[in-house]
Amino acid sequence: MAGGTEPVWHPKGGEVVYRATTSRDFMSVAVRAGEALAPAAPRVLASDAGTTRGSLDHTMYDVAADGRLLVFQVASGNRRRSLRVVLGWGRAAGLVP
Repeated sequence: MAGGTEPVWHPKGGEVVYRATTSRDFMSVAVRAGEALAPAAPRVLASDAGTTRGSLDHTMYDVAADGRLLVFQVASGNRRRSLRVVLGWGRAAGLVP
């Protein structure tokens, strides 16, 4: 195994997602717990097309509950950047009383 960085547990458990150290790929390893840790062979989830790298304590991606990779990418150039905050969306969607 070549190793990796930025490990993240899959929200459903039983799987670790990480970035390969020798390539620019997101990898996944299924893990079974028992008397000893039993990892499966790693598999490629997606290619990392130049996203910013994080560290062991600060990842630049996460795994959604449905398994999608959510990757933070730093904008290049002098483009205008904005952040929209929508308040009250839970109530409007009927999710909050």
